[in-house]
Amino acid sequence: MIKAITFDFWQTIYIDSQELNIKRDELRAFKIWKYLTEIGHNLRLVDVEQSVQIANDFGLSLWYEGLVISIDDCISEVGKVLGIAFNGEKTRTITEIMGMATLETAPTLAPFIQTELPGLAEKYRLGIVSDTGLTSARFLRRLLSRDKIISHFTALGFSDEMGYSKPEPTIFHLTLQQLGVASSESVHIGDLVQTDIRGAKSAGMRTIQYANGAQKQYNNEFKTGNQNLVADAIIDNFRNIKAVIDNW
Repeated sequence: MIKAITFDFWQTIYIDSQELNIKRDELRAFKIWKYLTEIGHNLRLVDVEQSVQIANDFGLSLWYEGLVISIDDCISEVGKVLGIAFNGEKTRTITEIMGMATLETAPTLAPFIQTELPGLAEKYRLGIVSDTGLTSARFLRRLLSRDKIISHFTALGFSDEMGYSKPEPTIFHLTLQQLGVASSESVHIGDLVQTDIRGAKSAGMRTIQYANGAQKQYNNEFKTGNQNLVADAIIDNFRNIKAVIDNW
């Protein structure tokens, strides 16, 4: 019997888009440029824009390898491009800029997720298992709080805090420990076969793929195999998710 459900954050609870990503990085670059020039660095905006893109590419290269993306390491990449050695204060400020840009260009909640979560939380323990990038976990929590859905979740397993990234089973196991349930009593819902489905199955969980079309852009990028791995169920919206899980 299923006692707990974990969700991916990106492209499952929240749906992001290329347009939002572009706006987000433009905002990040402008605010980083403004901050650094105000404290005495003579920089061109175009160079800061390039540094943010390189930091993004660096983070994605780690993610495709199944490694944890460190926001500090990504910010170091920005510094390398600009020829600046960032100290603790600068790193903290740029981390804030990176995260606030996500809140200002926020992804939208997946259709029906907001209306379905209360009913799911009444019957199941809910958690999140998600990788993070240039937006650290504390800003993702703020987005969940702002949209008034964080109270439905008992455990939040973000890679930058857990020290593990999907598809490593450990990030699932640690989150399930917080929920107080066994892997065999749990199901994970996510969009990517290579991270969500592979990782959750390796952890001994049931799996549901949220097929929203966004995952196609990543299919050829991951170094891990198992692209042909199949989830236990596939959905394209959350309207009937409770009926799917209740049957298990």
